[in-house]
Amino acid sequence: RYRTLFENAIEGIFRISVTGEFLDVNPAAARIFGFSTPSEFIQEIKNLRTQLFLNSAKLDEVLSLLSSQSTLENYKMELRRKDNKKVWVNVKAQGIRDSEGNILYYEGSIEDITEQRFLEEQLREAQKMESIGTLAGGIAHDFNNILGIILGYVTLMRRSDFSREKIQ
Repeated sequence: RYRTLFENAIEGIFRISVTGEFLDVNPAAARIFGFSTPSEFIQEIKNLRTQLFLNSAKLDEVLSLLSSQSTLENYKMELRRKDNKKVWVNVKAQGIRDSEGNILYYEGSIEDITEQRFLEEQLREAQKMESIGTLAGGIAHDFNNILGIILGYVTLMRRSDFSREKIQ
């Protein structure tokens, strides 16, 4: 019953040793990283630091957080897929400890949020463009006001029969 739940889960589920080797992953976790099967994923990923993490300092940060806290929730980071494309993920994990408090392994879930991050970036860009448009509109309005004043003075000068000779 639990194996079916594990195999059919939509989110990726994983178990990792303290040395950084994957002990178990479900099909969804394998798919997130571009692998056909969980066994292919486990066989090919032997070093988290170099194969999945774009920045090894990020792994140190995650491990530090897991050792100091009991859980890690909604931790967003960018990782690398099998084809070297980047994937944004939301990780929820915890360290499983023995009776003495030593971490035996880590387990958790991972969700692919790449499309969500892409849409958020598009929204930020649209907001920037909207701000620039508002600023340009304000500048154009101010310029139009100044231009109106200048045109008003030109009209007054024409009506009062000013000529170049009279001014000099």
